Amino acid sequence: MKTTPIATHTSDFSGLRCPHLLLVIIKRVRELEPNNVLKVTTTDLTAPSSISAWAGQCGHEILDLYQEGDTFVFYLKVAGSE
Repeated sequence: MKTTPIATHTSDFSGLRCPHLLLVIIKRVRELEPNNVLKVTTTDLTAPSSISAWAGQCGHEILDLYQEGDTFVFYLKVAGSE
């Protein structure tokens, strides 16, 4: 059985589309301390690929990613400074 990560912060960005979605996630992550876990919910169909690519480039870690109906849920562990 898979254990869901524990989020220290949660942001619902449902309705936003990339690239605006990615810009607000970047802004939110910059407000957080390293090793915080941000739970992001979004309805953008491109979110899994765009957020995963950005996170990998910046050193952030996707702890979990899944879909619930029309919503994607990400657990993102914040790395040090971008």
